[in-house]
Amino acid sequence: MALTQVQPGMLASDSQYTGFKNRIINGAMVFDQRNAGASYTNSNQALYGLDRWRSYGITSAVLTVQQSTTAPAGFSNSQSVTVTTSTTANDSGGLSQIIEANNVFDLNWGTSSGVAVTASFWVRVSVIGTYNIYLRYVGATTTYYYIATYTVSVANTWEQKTVNIAAPPVGAGAFTGALNSNYLDFRFVINSSGNTTTVTGNTWSTTPAVKTAGSVDLASNSGATFYITGVQLEKGSTATSFDYRPYGTEESLCQRYYYRVKANSGGNGLFGVGWCRSTTEATVSIPYPTAMRTNPTALEQSGTAANYQLVFAASAGALSAVPVFGGETTTQGTRVDCTVASGLTAGHGVGLRAGSTSAYLAWSAEL
Repeated sequence: MALTQVQPGMLASDSQYTGFKNRIINGAMVFDQRNAGASYTNSNQALYGLDRWRSYGITSAVLTVQQSTTAPAGFSNSQSVTVTTSTTANDSGGLSQIIEANNVFDLNWGTSSGVAVTASFWVRVSVIGTYNIYLRYVGATTTYYYIATYTVSVANTWEQKTVNIAAPPVGAGAFTGALNSNYLDFRFVINSSGNTTTVTGNTWSTTPAVKTAGSVDLASNSGATFYITGVQLEKGSTATSFDYRPYGTEESLCQRYYYRVKANSGGNGLFGVGWCRSTTEATVSIPYPTAMRTNPTALEQSGTAANYQLVFAASAGALSAVPVFGGETTTQGTRVDCTVASGLTAGHGVGLRAGSTSAYLAWSAEL
């Protein structure tokens, strides 16, 4: 019988794992299609920033969120949150990743065969104390909540944390039927001052609380910072080393939920090819690099028509309006409709390309 050799730096228990050990996507905070490293602010919104990560639920506080190169050894990036405008009268807020049921189905949650999971991560915070992780399990029958705790002991220093999470009660109901409507919401709580309901930590309940008594409300501290990376959620009660998937594999996992195609550094780059429907209108087909979770229903673009050009015959012309969502969309690709002032020939071929470095097209299939 062949034996698996344990390599240096590899935990002995790692040898049993194949496939999708870490159920968190982009846990190393490497991919940032939407912002390309630029910061964004969040106040009273739920906004996606780094791929698969959403900042949520802030009302009067303002958080500045950004991909960062501040990271512990073994990681190149983290996600940073800075309290730009503090508040003591607010609801809950933080960072969230919604995990579709297809990626946690084998946990058997909501049944008598449910198994525990373990969360591990690296965190660096300017305010020491007890912090919370919030899990919301949306099963077929009932929604259950789990508020886990972890403690930051030293300010502005990377610390690795491990949190064990038991399976939810059978009453939650298993994932069944339309799996896209079942999911697990995994959150790092940053702000909770306006939410007065507290629960006992590290247990499941039907009470939609987000914190335990005495936990840190970071958003009440102006200038406070929170960095997170190396986030892993895995099956079982033992934390293992971070699951570094191949770069291209992780990128494809991100593109299942969001895909953005951009201009190249010279301001060009072909988005797709199609045909002219009239002297002013053209339709372009664009395939996705990987199948998306569900059919996207909208097109994101730069908001400026001059950022896009149609290429036809030996000519190129700027669009007179921004590209629009054309329908005929599947999980594999879509149609984009374009308009120019004149010059097209019905039935002829055409290409849609970037006219500036600001040009992009994007589609979302987030939960």
